[in-house]
Amino acid sequence: MLISRSFATALIVMQAAFLFLILIGVWKQSYNQPCPNNLPQQEKSIREVHPESVSQNNLIVGVALSLPITVVSHFVQSARLTCRSCTISLFIYKHESESRDFVDLAHIYDIQWLVYEEFDVSAKYSEPSNIIRKIRWLLFNTYFNNLVKQDVSIIDVFITDVAGVTFQTNIFAHTETYGKGLCIFNENPPVLVGTTSAYRESLIGCFDVNIAEKLANKNSFSPSAIVGSWESIKSYVATISNLIVNHEESPCSTFLYDNHFHFYAIYVTDVSSRTTIYQIPQETSFIALRADESTFVRNGFGLALNSNGTIFAVIHGQNPNKET
Repeated sequence: MLISRSFATALIVMQAAFLFLILIGVWKQSYNQPCPNNLPQQEKSIREVHPESVSQNNLIVGVALSLPITVVSHFVQSARLTCRSCTISLFIYKHESESRDFVDLAHIYDIQWLVYEEFDVSAKYSEPSNIIRKIRWLLFNTYFNNLVKQDVSIIDVFITDVAGVTFQTNIFAHTETYGKGLCIFNENPPVLVGTTSAYRESLIGCFDVNIAEKLANKNSFSPSAIVGSWESIKSYVATISNLIVNHEESPCSTFLYDNHFHFYAIYVTDVSSRTTIYQIPQETSFIALRADESTFVRNGFGLALNSNGTIFAVIHGQNPNKET
């Protein structure tokens, strides 16, 4: 009888233990099941409109030769904040690239300094008046050719001034909206090429009076901010570079600015047949040109808006040392 009772007790314990193991197994299987399908779909829809969902094989490039470190720092901080994974490449002098401030800035914000002296640009273009307005296009063209040789993959490029420029949102979110092509931005306030004497004189001096007349009623746009797909940007920069090299003699070489080359490229050459050109007025622009802070309408947390209530991605002309 004692053996039978012990056996019965052992059997009950074994059954209880077996039942406990089954319950644990069911609980684990239930715990490891994926969430319902609707939750991942919600997360995906949120990510699709987040600025960081934009493809990040993108390039911001400009010339920062001799600019104060505070000006360059303002530019790179706002650029990096809005585009965390894109490449930011700026031309500076060799002695600047070796200074502690520039070394630290590059390290903290992941900036690529392009050393001016390492690029083969003819000495005839090295006059101070030519550095920004003419030499930069030769530098860009050489840099882009180097990227092609290195088989670097780029999706979109933003060519921009550095001084007085503030990024508010990811510039490349807009290039995906427009698609492949070239975005150029009408001047602010809008003007026709023929109504500005400096434009007319430079077109006559570099080309002829017939070209000046042909372009008189065309909208003027700014070469200080151009954004587009990699192939379109490469083609455009090569065109501008060739125009500069082929018109290096006087009187064309005496003009300080390079607007005439850009007008000629867009309105006369075959650039528009090789790529789609989006000419964007300031009313609907995502870049504010010659920005006057006193005229801005701002949203609830201080970002400047265009007349349609859309946040400007980039502001040109803002004083980076002025507190807002």
